[in-house]
Amino acid sequence: MSETRAKRKQLITRAYEPGRRRVYQQVTLTSEEQQQLRERAGQLGVTVPRLMVEASLSGTRTLAERAELRLRLDQLVQLLANIANNVNQVAHQANIEGRAVRREWFEENVEGIQDLRGEIEDLLREIR
Repeated sequence: MSETRAKRKQLITRAYEPGRRRVYQQVTLTSEEQQQLRERAGQLGVTVPRLMVEASLSGTRTLAERAELRLRLDQLVQLLANIANNVNQVAHQANIEGRAVRREWFEENVEGIQDLRGEIEDLLREIR
């Protein structure tokens, strides 16, 4: 048995189930991509096809999905910074200028902060 064939036998493959695998999927790669897949599969001790199937179906996010989540998180962080700035301006007016602040303003901002917190928690749950 050749060295390559012996290595393949050592790799973990999916269990055989009659009739289970009826679809053949061909993927076109660059030489660099193929090498990266082989190296990654070797590190994990699995075959390249198994690596591709498990990576694709494991529920991990694509680059586009992760970019969308990062963008949304950046937007929420910016909104939080805006709210913090507003609170600082009101505190400045109340403390330095001696002006009273309307109770409704605080209630609206507290509600906005609670809504923002909920959005951030939802996004964090989605990321996990």
